[in-house]
Amino acid sequence: MKKLFKVLGWIVATLFVVILLAVVVLPQFFDPNDYRDDLVGVVKEQTGRDLSLDGDLSLSIFPWLGVRTGAVSLSQPTGVDAPDMLSVAAVDLRVKLVPLLQSKVEVATIILREPRVHMVVTASGLTSLDGLGGEGASEEESSDDAAGAAIALAVAGVELTDGSLIYDDQQAGQRYELNDLQVITGNLLGGGLEEILISGILIDSAQVAPIEFQVEGDALINTDNYSLAMADLAVNIAQGTVSSELVIGGLDFAQETGQAQLSEVSATVNMLPQSVKLGLPDAALDLEAQTIEIPELTVSIGDMLMTATTSGRQIIDAPAFSGNLTADEFDLQAVLAGMAVEYETTDPDAMRSVALTADYQATLDSVSLSGLVAQLDETVLEGSFSAQNFEAPQLLFDLDMNAINIDRYLSPVVEEESPPASLALVVPIAALRGLNANGSFDATSMTAGGMKITDINVDVVTAGNTMTITPNAALYGGAIRGEIQYIEQQSEAQMTVKQDIFDVDLGALLTDTDATDRLSGTGTLNVDLTAIENPAGLSNQGSIKILARDGALKGVDIQAILDQVAELYAQSKGGETSEDAEQQSDRNAETKFAELSGTFNINDQLITNNDFEMKAPLFRLQGEGEIDLASESLNYVTTVAVVASSEGQGGADRSELVGLNIPVRFSGDLLAPSYKIDFGEMLKQLARSKVNEKKEEIKEKLEEKAGTLLKGLFN
Repeated sequence: MKKLFKVLGWIVATLFVVILLAVVVLPQFFDPNDYRDDLVGVVKEQTGRDLSLDGDLSLSIFPWLGVRTGAVSLSQPTGVDAPDMLSVAAVDLRVKLVPLLQSKVEVATIILREPRVHMVVTASGLTSLDGLGGEGASEEESSDDAAGAAIALAVAGVELTDGSLIYDDQQAGQRYELNDLQVITGNLLGGGLEEILISGILIDSAQVAPIEFQVEGDALINTDNYSLAMADLAVNIAQGTVSSELVIGGLDFAQETGQAQLSEVSATVNMLPQSVKLGLPDAALDLEAQTIEIPELTVSIGDMLMTATTSGRQIIDAPAFSGNLTADEFDLQAVLAGMAVEYETTDPDAMRSVALTADYQATLDSVSLSGLVAQLDETVLEGSFSAQNFEAPQLLFDLDMNAINIDRYLSPVVEEESPPASLALVVPIAALRGLNANGSFDATSMTAGGMKITDINVDVVTAGNTMTITPNAALYGGAIRGEIQYIEQQSEAQMTVKQDIFDVDLGALLTDTDATDRLSGTGTLNVDLTAIENPAGLSNQGSIKILARDGALKGVDIQAILDQVAELYAQSKGGETSEDAEQQSDRNAETKFAELSGTFNINDQLITNNDFEMKAPLFRLQGEGEIDLASESLNYVTTVAVVASSEGQGGADRSELVGLNIPVRFSGDLLAPSYKIDFGEMLKQLARSKVNEKKEEIKEKLEEKAGTLLKGLFN
């Protein structure tokens, strides 16, 4: 026993001497600065880099095993022309010695002054990391390490000041800078919440303004169960005139269970002059079960408040979310004004009352709304809507609406020149390209482009590459029925429009839509148009058949033309002669008719017609010609037949015109054409008419005389 105590005594004495040497003697006789050149040489030999050590190296042994340096830098590899890859003004790193014997690592506050990291990818592909890749540990070594005893780690804190990180990718033309970096923490591994502070400025070469950020709060990291807890976390980000703040009251995350809990989360995005605010009272995340539950999420902009609930499933493998979305009634005009969005509506009282509620389901490639109720002022839209496959959307809808005046929500029309007539036949084929839709839309009434329609039903069916739209509605005392078919094949798209409009008030319809005020009456139109779009351009072919009754055609006064013809004829009888002269029609002139009809054949912007006919109590008019929408001109030849006599304005006697077919040519401006009467042809007709009359008169006299002679002979 005495021998044992003697041995133990020698061991204790030896340890005491060793510790004494380490604490007192070693620092006196061992100077790490003596090995500065050796260390520089080893780095040069192993990496080809230049290691620079400025200032003294100081070494401490007990109770802290540590090193303190002055400025340290490591150069870039050969071929990379840039400042040093790594540099630091001062380093202070200390580990407590005695706890190391108990498999505990207690690190004092790690101090890094002005650390600089400059990472480069050259245009030729060289990188700042070339030559630094060491041999990886063998699987056996890794296994041995994993099998070893766990080491308890405690770090009193980190104090990194005035740091910077530059990443310069010259191949991709991208450069990022992280400047003024500050990282200050307490002992995050010590078992209690400790303060953290991280701040800096991020500069992106692709962005005009830098991004300033600051993260401040309390945190705790538990290395036993790999959990993280945070409290009172505030994240502030600012870029130019936009700034945002994120506040998290509490965050708990356990890696072992994959569960996280968030509480009292709020965010504010300040976009001058308005702010967007988000609120999240609490949320639960389970990575193992792949679920997320958000009982309430609020978004507010001015007086607009939107509330949503969310339940997520398979959020890692195949994310799917469902919930409810509600927006309480708000003034959209005020919200837009608060966001400095300039949008003026024709009706200043429009968009003053907006609300929304719907249940939703969404994935990364689809969204659907059910129980949809959307309010826009007095308009209410109800139903369901879904979109599948965002890259090639497939739309399904079943919507019902009461009444809407779309014109109220458009910007006021600026008085300017009328749009070109060529736009009248532009078919909106581009709006349907790539669209796949199936559904039904019903509305009580709608006003759009001035046109008022009621009892609206539109059915849309898509099968393969063909979409068929069937619109039905009542308008202006009549109805519209028909079909629109859109077919898309490779680089060519074709739209066929077949519409029948029955018994409509043409004057009101054409005036309300600002199409023209030149035609009135009760009319029927049969539209059959085909538009084809391909790489060569857009073409239109088809026909529009019109039949109008009891109306008027403005821009031309046939009665006035007949008066002019009668006057010229009267002058010719008096010995006066008149050459054919071109006359300008009065834009406000008008011809009333009992019936007007014609078929207008369309070939792009050229319209031809050969069966135009107009019937009035005193005349019949037939014509043929063409209208060029590109030049907004017409060239028409008509024949006016006087079927009844009357006295025209100024007392002109038309009786001698009865039975004549008067040729009149219209040409020039589409809206105010000029006209020319073929007076020579008319006189020829009159001469032939007089000759025929004389022939009939002689014939009658001969017949009368012949009858008298025969009667005398038999008597």
